[in-house]
Amino acid sequence: MSGPGDTSKKPDPAPDKGGDAAEKNITVTPAKVAHASTRADNAAIPAAPGSTGEPMDLKGAEVSGKPADGAPAKDAASPATSKQKKVAKDTAAAGAKDAGPQASKQKAEKQPKTPRRRRGLVAWFLAGLGLAIAGLAGLASWNVWAEPHYVINPRLDALMQDFGGYVAAVAIFGLALIAAALLRGRAAFVTTATLLIIGAIVAVFTTVLLGIGAGIMCGREPIFTQGSPNRRLMVTAVRGRCGVTREFTYQVSVRELGPSFPRQIMIFQSFGQPAPSEALFITDRVITVLTKTKKSDIATRYTVTIDRKTFKPDKVWRFDVRTD
Repeated sequence: MSGPGDTSKKPDPAPDKGGDAAEKNITVTPAKVAHASTRADNAAIPAAPGSTGEPMDLKGAEVSGKPADGAPAKDAASPATSKQKKVAKDTAAAGAKDAGPQASKQKAEKQPKTPRRRRGLVAWFLAGLGLAIAGLAGLASWNVWAEPHYVINPRLDALMQDFGGYVAAVAIFGLALIAAALLRGRAAFVTTATLLIIGAIVAVFTTVLLGIGAGIMCGREPIFTQGSPNRRLMVTAVRGRCGVTREFTYQVSVRELGPSFPRQIMIFQSFGQPAPSEALFITDRVITVLTKTKKSDIATRYTVTIDRKTFKPDKVWRFDVRTD
């Protein structure tokens, strides 16, 4: 039996799986000291109510925090992310809207253009016919009202002077035919309709003038004819009654002799009175027209001089008993 201070008998070392692990020295480092103090602090914190005191299963927490397979991951800042997505969506929509017209334009440019239908032979034929009608009728109408004008045939010239308004209407209808044959769409309709209306108005106005006999010679009858001494000029006086008028209309004209297309100019015109009775050549270019009235047998003289180059008189005598 040993005493309390006997140290000769040593206790048996505790069995260890490592065998020589008990004999190893323990080395203390600053990192181990810090780790030990951290474990002590965590142990001092009281456990939450209902806690069993066992360590938390971190593996389960990690699994619950991860998104499921195939599901979109959730961002912690969900309001900001949604706003950014909305702005990006609006920007993409605006870009698509702006690119829409350009894309349509490019698509239209890529498509082959349909060739315009060319005017056929009939259209060009009608346009040429209308041009011929308008040109001839317009030239004839201008020749009727021009002073002096050219005379192809005296009888035809008299008819052209009486019905010159209809000739002008025919010229306008020729222009309408050209517009209908060459123009397209609304321009063709508007232009053609306008020309037709103008031509109809001219024809109606001419008919009204023929009805009232305003300054137009109808039913012409020759009164006298007088040639110049050198046989270069001829003076012709005619009278006519047009429409419902009761008075005669007198007209004295001078025409060239010799040229293929002689010129003619009017030097005297009266409605009712005075009536021309004779013409005298004072010289080759100076002509005097003698007139008589119902109230007096004394003749009145009206003299004019014809220019050699322009074939225009220095004065045209006009009388109208309705106003004079």
